Amino acid sequence: MKQKLARVIKSNFSKHILVGIMAVCICLISVGCKSASPYGILEQRTDIGDVNYPGAMEYNSKTKEYNITGSGANVWFGVDAFCYAWKQISGDVELMTDISWVAQEGNEHRKAGWMIRQNLEPDSPYVDAIAHGGGLISLQYRLTKGADTEEVKSDIPAPATLKLIRSGDVFSLYVSEDGKKFESAGEVSLSLSDPVYAGLIVCSHNNAITETAIFKNVKMKQKKACSGDQ
Repeated sequence: MKQKLARVIKSNFSKHILVGIMAVCICLISVGCKSASPYGILEQRTDIGDVNYPGAMEYNSKTKEYNITGSGANVWFGVDAFCYAWKQISGDVELMTDISWVAQEGNEHRKAGWMIRQNLEPDSPYVDAIAHGGGLISLQYRLTKGADTEEVKSDIPAPATLKLIRSGDVFSLYVSEDGKKFESAGEVSLSLSDPVYAGLIVCSHNNAITETAIFKNVKMKQKKACSGDQ
């Protein structure tokens, strides 16, 4: 009788262990699937404004690289047209990336970089850190809805590491030739209401074609709110 009872207890114990192991495995698989987001650190991809061809984004979870394809006439004047891979955020943030183009030859005004935008309308106020196809790096911005875009040009040309920092209402562009030593390229004051959209953009500057940019070393560092912050 005692031996039979021992076998039953041992059998039940083994079943509980097996169920526990299966639960842990399911949990780990679930966490793994959640971390392998097709957008990486971003949330969604949207075509902004009038684009002839839908944009696209591929994220490589191993290399942490983003390949973004976009069309659109320009990010300039009072309205924009481009591909935007974004995440809604609030508060201060530091954004960084290295940018290259799949096609070595292309329009000198094609654009790729980080953008912080009030909304997804084509005439939204925004600030961006942009690398142009011709090598120009600049801090572009639209101060009010529908206003013409303005810019501050960097003395350092692409290829280089771009860093866009939001601190309150101040947006600053920093550029580095070696990815380590950053030089200030300029800043602008712009009041944007939280939450805002922060993301990577590509504009072909020719609505009849698409261009693809490769974003490496992509980082988004958000300031952690203090417990006393409202």
